[in-house]
Amino acid sequence: MLEGAGYLVLVIAIPAIAAAVAPPEWRAPVLAVWGGFVPVGFALADFLAGWVLPAAGPQIYLLAAAMLFALLAVVSATLLARVPDFPDLDAKPATGPARGSFAATLNIDVVLVALAFGVYVILSVGFFSFMPAFVGSGNSAIALSAGTVALLVPLGNLATTVLVRGSDARFAATLALAGFAATAVAAFPAFGSQDATLATAAAVAVALAGGVTASALFASVPFIVPRGGSASVAIGLIAQTGGIATVFGPPLAGHVIDGQGWDGFGWFLAGSGVVGALCLVPLLTRRSERGLAV
Repeated sequence: MLEGAGYLVLVIAIPAIAAAVAPPEWRAPVLAVWGGFVPVGFALADFLAGWVLPAAGPQIYLLAAAMLFALLAVVSATLLARVPDFPDLDAKPATGPARGSFAATLNIDVVLVALAFGVYVILSVGFFSFMPAFVGSGNSAIALSAGTVALLVPLGNLATTVLVRGSDARFAATLALAGFAATAVAAFPAFGSQDATLATAAAVAVALAGGVTASALFASVPFIVPRGGSASVAIGLIAQTGGIATVFGPPLAGHVIDGQGWDGFGWFLAGSGVVGALCLVPLLTRRSERGLAV
């Protein structure tokens, strides 16, 4: 419970800090990089487990993970201490609700992106949580390890980071929708095909599409926050939908696998991709006012 509480604090605070210290033109790309934290974490966990568990067991594995986190936390805190003052992004006066408040932030664009991110987390956490079991089950034709598949996600993150610089909310939403669509197409072949080439290519496509989707959703935040709103509040709302999805996603995926097998799981992921894309369709028809606050 303590670890879970810390996780919720971190996934809200870290992207807000990153957006605050980044130059304005780099806020969207920086948040795009942050969008890959879940699959990158899965990849690191898979590789760390492969190295440590056989030789030292689960206690040393957990200790190694905690020490790695502590080292990175110290480095991050040391670097942030060199930032003299965080920029004041709420400098312009706002009318209507109090500047930076929940009411001033909660518009339809933020809600749509938060819902889409919740669907993405259900999809991605299910995919990466059960990929090791699937690869080791004897039913998989995928020619790569689960950790290698997860490690491909940063390629999608980096591509999105380059593409979203200087863009707008509509472009970011289009990228995210394309990522959901690619997942909808590739998910079933990844789990249902017995052709090694097709299954491997489909798994790679799902991983890359996930990197694009998550990064594009976070990259849209600076553009969808209304004047007088707060990107920190928007990030918090998006992170909370992800947190809720993290709780319910794996049991739901496990239930699908138990009842429908791996083929059914592939269809479940494909359907989740369709739902995520539908969440973003209204955003493409709207003109989002660029946010001014973090």
